[in-house]
Amino acid sequence: MQQNLIFFICGGGSSERLKEINKEFASILNRNPKILYLPHAIDENHRTIENSFNYFKDMMRTVNIVDIDICYDIGNTKYNNYDALYIAGGDLKKLSKAIDKNSIEHFIKKNSFKCIYGHSAGAIILGSDILDERNKEKINTWNLIYDHEITCHYYANKEYIALSKKNDQLKLPDNTAVIIQDNTPIKYIGEGIIYKESRNIRN
Repeated sequence: MQQNLIFFICGGGSSERLKEINKEFASILNRNPKILYLPHAIDENHRTIENSFNYFKDMMRTVNIVDIDICYDIGNTKYNNYDALYIAGGDLKKLSKAIDKNSIEHFIKKNSFKCIYGHSAGAIILGSDILDERNKEKINTWNLIYDHEITCHYYANKEYIALSKKNDQLKLPDNTAVIIQDNTPIKYIGEGIIYKESRNIRN
């Protein structure tokens, strides 16, 4: 993985309440940044990919980001000097099956991303493998932020539990975010309280 890559991990929430977080995202990018949007987690029983993409573009427009492309197939996407990769939320298991660790690592290495923004399931996939408590089934993640198990919608969703007591655990409620660089959290943003290893680390 390229050095100095910034991970922007968001616990979830609505566009209206994520404006502070998205302003922070915009501030770490170049002027007039170019964003690539990955829709593979989207549950089309809830919202179509087209509607989700339009929702995202409207949300980014509020922080003056307008140059956004969608990627349906990472194996057939032209490399186009994108500043950031955005991984949409939705169905974590669907996302895990659609794109495996080796494929995403190759894709990232071939691009010049400065930042990867994961939202909800798109954030969880970046951390260590987790267990779907409903089915007692391990979900294979990408482990790009290695040895960190990530939980989003922390108070509303307890379906995923830790697999290893050795891993750090980041538990993010809605409307919160963590910036991670060199596998270390460097900034906490948003309205709620973020927990790491069951310890309160931000008010």
